[in-house]
Amino acid sequence: MKTFDPRTMKLIFYADSQHEWLAVPYKMLVALGIQHDITRYSYRGKHLAYLEGDCDAGTFIDAFKLKYGFAPTWEEKHTNSRSHVRSMPSYCGGEI
Repeated sequence: MKTFDPRTMKLIFYADSQHEWLAVPYKMLVALGIQHDITRYSYRGKHLAYLEGDCDAGTFIDAFKLKYGFAPTWEEKHTNSRSHVRSMPSYCGGEI
């Protein structure tokens, strides 16, 4: 597994008018040991999990803080249209 530097990584929080998702590389979920804690309300892309903002993003942020001692950073990308994330398949932790 390729390593990453948690101090320099930048995540993206995608949002539309109804919901939001934090895009996180699968390898980070595995490194934190939470890949099976993510619900089917999140989505999956080729290399990223799109963690729904009400629960799964919080699970990730809490695990990240516990492991590294600080919160991850992200930028927000909002659209007034329907987000592209909504057309992705649902997340299933056993598939990564």
